[in-house]
Amino acid sequence: MFAARGFVVAEVNFHGSTGYGQKFTDAISQHWGDYPYQDLMKGVDVVA
Repeated sequence: MFAARGFVVAEVNFHGSTGYGQKFTDAISQHWGDYPYQDLMKGVDVVA
């Protein structure tokens, strides 16, 4: 709906997301506040 109206839509698969293997899912252990944030900011940098 947003893309159809001209907005950019981005979905970031941050650390801890499932479907990329157990190592990727477990990478968030002890880093639940910083790794996902860093992943989101990297995604914004790519889109911007």
